[in-house]
Amino acid sequence: MNFPDFGKIARHLTHPLVLIGFVLMLVYGIHETLISSGLLSQVDSGESGEIIKLFLHYGFLLALVLIPLGFAHAFWKSWIEKKKT
Repeated sequence: MNFPDFGKIARHLTHPLVLIGFVLMLVYGIHETLISSGLLSQVDSGESGEIIKLFLHYGFLLALVLIPLGFAHAFWKSWIEKKKT
């Protein structure tokens, strides 16, 4: 597979909300790869429902933490720029 140069992608990650989306995509991508890899043992349907609930719960909590931090980071950068002038 031919991947683009990371330098071309990295310049788009300067905006905090884009960075948050990238982190969330990375976290869920790792979970999807781990689940589909076969490294985890098979569970019955009742346990799999609980595992999916946990993944979604912690993913939601991660988003709840990252989104305000992204806005705080953007506000902080704006405040520092205003203070310089």
